[in-house]
Amino acid sequence: MSLMQNLEVPKRKGKRLMTALIPAVTRKHITTGK
Repeated sequence: MSLMQNLEVPKRKGKRLMTALIPAVTRKHITTGK
């Protein structure tokens, strides 16, 4: 059970990082595109 929790925590953190990065990346692409 603890092993599963250890694997689950980085997944959640990774998802948070991705959701935070995606808007920044798209914003950069839009600004460079213009």
